[in-house]
Amino acid sequence: MVVRAHHHDTGGSKLFSALITTGDVDSVFGLGEEEAILRLEVLGEDVTDYLAPGEQFDLWRGGDVGHGVVCRRLFV
Repeated sequence: MVVRAHHHDTGGSKLFSALITTGDVDSVFGLGEEEAILRLEVLGEDVTDYLAPGEQFDLWRGGDVGHGVVCRRLFV
């Protein structure tokens, strides 16, 4: 899955590779669910510039499939 996020200072957008590790993506996006809580692992050196708590993002899987808001970050 791909996450499209906007830089909170410049407003520019960027695509990041993401891995969904919680939930069944096909059932969430295939059945028309309006709301789901997902955990995403997003890869990239500048992720923190784009995905801070409170920032919005879009999920892309061959086309837009949803959007969300970052509620918290975990650095590993």
